[in-house]
Amino acid sequence: MGFCTKCGKPLKDGEICSCQQQTPQMTAPQAPTGAAPQMTAPQAPTGAAPQMTAPQAPAGAAPQMTAPQAPTGAAPQMSAPQAPTGAAPQMSAPQAPSSAQMEAVKQAGANAAANYFAIFKGLISSPVDTINSYMANANIVLVAFLIGAQAVVNMIVRLFQMLISNSGSKYGRLYSTGAIFKNMFLEILLIAVAAAVFALMIKVLVKAFDKADITFTQGLAAYGILTIFGIPAKALNWLVGLTSIGFLDHLASCISLFASVTGYVFLFMAIRSLCRNEKNIPLVMGASYVVVSFVTWIVRLMF
Repeated sequence: MGFCTKCGKPLKDGEICSCQQQTPQMTAPQAPTGAAPQMTAPQAPTGAAPQMTAPQAPAGAAPQMTAPQAPTGAAPQMSAPQAPTGAAPQMSAPQAPSSAQMEAVKQAGANAAANYFAIFKGLISSPVDTINSYMANANIVLVAFLIGAQAVVNMIVRLFQMLISNSGSKYGRLYSTGAIFKNMFLEILLIAVAAAVFALMIKVLVKAFDKADITFTQGLAAYGILTIFGIPAKALNWLVGLTSIGFLDHLASCISLFASVTGYVFLFMAIRSLCRNEKNIPLVMGASYVVVSFVTWIVRLMF
């Protein structure tokens, strides 16, 4: 008879106590009293992707702001490049004229042509009333049409005169290409200068001698009255001159003379509609033509 040295249980001879046959249990070491409890992170299930933990900032440090993360698989967002501060603004290409503007220009030209033919017929049937109405309602579009048409006709006539002279010369070209373009430009410039100077002189002289106020457009309209018969007469005279037929040449010269005489009569009537005292009309017309002649002579010398 004996006793277990562990638990004191009575044992027979050679018997091993049951307390010594059990597997000893391992106990986790206990943390010392007063130590902070250790927190264990939750374990991910078997087979799950490992979770990455962000590093912890030390205690007392300012909290770090993290940008929001785009969802997995989402397309990356592309941001437009920003222009540098102070960069020059981008210039847009000039816009072509709109169709409405082109239509307005065409309509104005059509109206001016219609008014020209109406005045042409009116000067034949009732010249006094037509001129009075024309001067009282001076239209800058119609005036520009008349002066521009005269300039174009003069330029074309001058061009063909130079070309014919070059082709008929036995000693080479009389006019070089540069001289041809210079003379074409000069014809347009002379008409523009003559019209502007004449309108200015009419305005100044009527104001000085007649004490009447007229507009610059009315002065241009007075000059434009010369072109109403003068444009077709000059074009016809040039066309007939190309035929080299004596009778037709003489007829065309008579038409040009008629247009010139009636043009000056119409101009006298136009200035009379602006002046209160008819005695001043010859002085106004004469002085205006002298100044126009002198200025155009200076322009010719410059070219």
